[in-house]
Amino acid sequence: MSDGKQTDFSELYRTYHPVIFQYVHKRISSLHDAQELTGEIFEAACRYYPCYDRTKSSVATWLYVIANSRLKNYYRKSRVVCVDIDELKGVLRSSENIAESIEAAEALQQMRDVLADSLEKLNERSRRAVVLKYFLNYSAEEIADVLDTTDGNIRVILSRALRQMKNDIALTSAGWEEIIYR
Repeated sequence: MSDGKQTDFSELYRTYHPVIFQYVHKRISSLHDAQELTGEIFEAACRYYPCYDRTKSSVATWLYVIANSRLKNYYRKSRVVCVDIDELKGVLRSSENIAESIEAAEALQQMRDVLADSLEKLNERSRRAVVLKYFLNYSAEEIADVLDTTDGNIRVILSRALRQMKNDIALTSAGWEEIIYR
């Protein structure tokens, strides 16, 4: 890689590493796996950076494509359900007895599973928009840049995705509402 390209890539790494890591970590509960996968993403980006064509997509879009490809490979390899231990400890500490804690933890995991299933049913573009908006707090304009569309279109995509998820989840059970508002 030429010195100019190396300097460009160093700047790209400094700018996008925290964002890509956060994106990956929101989708993988294991900090260690998220760090490793982010490293693999930037390793691939470094390898293919000389071939990157700025006229075809923004740098962010290009990195998210690489990240999504690596995430798909990760999911394929590790069909394992992950539970965040810190959240589980918090649930156990906050409840008055173990039975309530276990029940709350199971309900929380069940809610996560339902949300994850609902998110998985969305098409890739809608899923990426929802993750960027509600997990990474991107604005519609930022999401539009990543997905290479207009911010108005992003608002429509998000509205339809949320409506689809709401219909899919259908949280009508009083037991769920009791746990949510506890």
